[in-house]
Amino acid sequence: MAHNNDDRVVPVRGRECSSQQCPDIKKKFPSYNDFARADVTQIYSGIQEADHKQINTFKSSAFLNKGGASFEWKPFPNEVQVSPIFDITILDIDKDNKEEIIMGGNLFVSEIETGCADAGVGVIMKYIDGEFKVLRPLDTGFFIDKDVRKVKTIKNPQGKDMIVVANNNDYLQVWKPNS
Repeated sequence: MAHNNDDRVVPVRGRECSSQQCPDIKKKFPSYNDFARADVTQIYSGIQEADHKQINTFKSSAFLNKGGASFEWKPFPNEVQVSPIFDITILDIDKDNKEEIIMGGNLFVSEIETGCADAGVGVIMKYIDGEFKVLRPLDTGFFIDKDVRKVKTIKNPQGKDMIVVANNNDYLQVWKPNS
C-alpha cells in the first residue's frame, strides 16, 4: 500500500514493518534515512509490473442488492467506523420480523507502527427506510469491547436466541437479547 507524498509515491509502512515482510529491505536500505528518501519503485523491485488498484475509502459498508446485477454501496454509520469489524451475524432481536445486524471487532495486537484499533464496543444496527440505524449499547445491553474475532447466533437449551462472542486470547462472552 502506498500514497502520494509531494511528487513521489511512498509506502504507507515504514522500514521496520516493511522489512519484516521483505527482509532484503534492511540490506538494500541499511538506515531509516536511506529508506525514507526512497520511493516505492526503489524499495520494491518489479513493482512497475505489479497489478495496481486504487481505493478511495476504508469505511465498513454493505452492498445492497437492488435486483439483477445492480448493487448500491452503503457505508455504515460513523459509530461503526471506530474500529475494524471482524465478524457479522444477523438476528431478529426485537421480534419485529426484521433482522438486526450484529457485529464486533477491534484489533489489540498490531505492529508498532500501526497501533491498536480498540475503540469498538460492538454494534447492533437496524435497516430502516433505506438507512442503517445504530442501536445504543445502553438500550440493548450489548457491549463487547474485547479483541473480538467471531460473533455467532445460537439457541440455548430452552430455544432462546443468544449471541456468543469469541475473543482473541480472552474469554467467550454470551449475550441474551432482552425480548
